[in-house]
Amino acid sequence: MELKDKKTKKKKIQVNIDKELSQDVDLVLDSLGLNPTVLITALYKRVAAQGEIPFSLALTDREKAINRLSKAADNVPTKQLDNIDERTKWLDEDDE
Repeated sequence: MELKDKKTKKKKIQVNIDKELSQDVDLVLDSLGLNPTVLITALYKRVAAQGEIPFSLALTDREKAINRLSKAADNVPTKQLDNIDERTKWLDEDDE
């Protein structure tokens, strides 16, 4: 196999990414003059060179707090108010 052939061999990688996340990252990459292929290639090179993922995949303290708050909110009882009369009555009720 010639050296030229080795350089031109590529492996296609396809992933599904949340659309909003993709748009947010694209804005950053555009401002840096980069594209997703360059970013992913750089990440792969760092993983190969370091033998590990080059950043922590742990949640930040803020992300942990948001998760706890979200879980706590799931336990709050809710009542669906289907019309304006029900909403008005609910707003006029005294808290007990």
